[in-house]
Amino acid sequence: MARQAQSSADGPAPQPMDGARLLAMARDRSIAGRESLAGSVSLILAGQGNGFSESEFGLMNDILRTLIRDVERSVRQTLAGNLAASEHVPDDVLEALINDEIEVAYPVLADSPLLTDFALEKVIRNQASGHRIAIAMRQEISAAVSDAMIDTADVEAITCLINNSGAEISEAGFGTLVEDAQSIEGYRAPLCRRLDLKPVFAMQLAGLVSDALRDNLVERFDIPPESLEAAIKTATRATGRAMAGGAQNETGNFGSKGREIKLMVEALRRQEWPQFEAAMVRLTAMRPQRLREILYEAGGERLAVLCKACGISKSDFAAIYIFSRKANPAATVVDADTMHRTLTFYEQISKPRAEKALARWAAEPAPTRH
Repeated sequence: MARQAQSSADGPAPQPMDGARLLAMARDRSIAGRESLAGSVSLILAGQGNGFSESEFGLMNDILRTLIRDVERSVRQTLAGNLAASEHVPDDVLEALINDEIEVAYPVLADSPLLTDFALEKVIRNQASGHRIAIAMRQEISAAVSDAMIDTADVEAITCLINNSGAEISEAGFGTLVEDAQSIEGYRAPLCRRLDLKPVFAMQLAGLVSDALRDNLVERFDIPPESLEAAIKTATRATGRAMAGGAQNETGNFGSKGREIKLMVEALRRQEWPQFEAAMVRLTAMRPQRLREILYEAGGERLAVLCKACGISKSDFAAIYIFSRKANPAATVVDADTMHRTLTFYEQISKPRAEKALARWAAEPAPTRH
C-alpha cells in the first residue's frame, strides 16, 4: 500500500551497498535479517539506489524471487510495501505478490503502475473480496476492469468501485448497476453522485432514491414532472418484485450504520484493511485514494474530523485511531499524551464543522488522467 511504501521511505536511509554486502546479508537466515534484506533490495529496485551493475541488479532480482517464497508473511509484506509503486519489478515477482495473502497483495494491487488490465481482471475472477476491494481503490481503473468487477456481484468491492471517481464505467456496466440498485440500496447514492451518469440512468435512479437525492437529479438533468412520476411508479413495481423474489436490500456485508461502524472496528482489530477501508468509503463518499491518505497519516487529526462527521462515537474513534496506527510502521506507538491530545481534538471539533470539511474532501476531483 502507498502508506507502507511511504513509511519505509521516511525511515533510516539504507547503508551503501554492493553485491558483496547483499550476499553477506542473504546468509543471515533470521527473520530480522530476512526482513532487512527484503527492505534493502526492494528499496533499491524501487528507485532509491543507483550505481549498481547489471549483474548486481540481476543478483537482487534473484534475491527477490527467493524472498517472495519466504514462509514469514512479514518478509513478503516488506517487499510488497516497498515495491508497490515501483516501475522496476520482475513480472514473476509481481505475479506472486498480487496472488499472495491479502495482507501482502493489497499495496501492490492498489498502487502498482505495472499491472495490466489482463492481470487485474484475472485477480478479480480468481481471488476473494479483499483482493477486489484493493483493485477498486486504484487511482485509475479502465472500463474493462470495472466490467469484470461488476460481473462478480461482489457488493462490497463494487460499492468501492462506484465511489471511485477514477474508475471508468461502461454504459453496459451502468445499466447493470442501476438495475441492481433496485435491490441494493448501497449503490444508489454513489451512482447519483457520479459525474459520468447519463440522463437515461438518472431517470431510473430518480424513482429509487431519497427526496434529497431525487431533487438533485431533477435539477441536474432537468427531469420533467411527468417523467419523474412514471419513474417512481416503475421503480416501485421493480423493487417490489425484487423483494418478493428474495433479493435483499443490501449495503454490503453490514446492516444499519451503527452496526456497520461496530463491524468496521472489528475488521480493523483483525487488521482486515480492505474491509475497513471499504466501509470508510461508504461512510464518507470520498475517493478511495484520497481517503487512504487521511486514514493512516501519523497525526490523526483529519481522521478525527472524518469520524466526527460520520457520527462515530468517541470510544469507537479511539479504537479506530489506535488500531489504524498498525498500518503505518512509522506511527505504531501511541503514547498516553498523544492519545489524550487526539481525543481532546475529537471532542472540541463541532459536528457541523467536521461535516463541512468532509464535504469539501469528498468533492475534490480525481487527478487528471494522463
